[in-house]
Amino acid sequence: TLLLQLNVNDFGVCLPLSSQVITFADQTRMFETDLKDALVLTLESTRISACLRGSLVSKAQFKNLCIRFADDFETNLDDWKPPLSDSAIKNLCIVSEGTYEICSRTITFQGQQHREEDVVADAKWILNVSWKMDGFDIHVDTSIGKHISALVKTMTAIAGDEDEEEDE
Repeated sequence: TLLLQLNVNDFGVCLPLSSQVITFADQTRMFETDLKDALVLTLESTRISACLRGSLVSKAQFKNLCIRFADDFETNLDDWKPPLSDSAIKNLCIVSEGTYEICSRTITFQGQQHREEDVVADAKWILNVSWKMDGFDIHVDTSIGKHISALVKTMTAIAGDEDEEEDE
């Protein structure tokens, strides 16, 4: 049995976004001269518990989860969280508090026998995800399309677009 509990206060993650992508021969890279926009995830506090004993069970509680597209974001700021009372800030989603629970289990059983020496083991993955969110609030303006487009281009540059290589 493995048990883990983690308490985190004032957590933040920043993904710089690029609206321009350059392709070099067989690789796609972000054009790095204009990386001021960012996707920023902040969390005031969370408590995560996980237990592994044949199956994995993870539960968490969180407060003030904020996902936002930030223009001209500076990573060296002391406080990454926007003022939540300011209704002028757009392109964000705020969840004041919530919980989630994930249960995962794999069951293996003997499948049909094709030949005497070949026994096929089949597996079944059982996944249960439940959540509760209180205070789900979204504020967007007309620039949300530009931000989502930049996010897609950035993710494509990071992960690479293998579909283009397969088509050739």
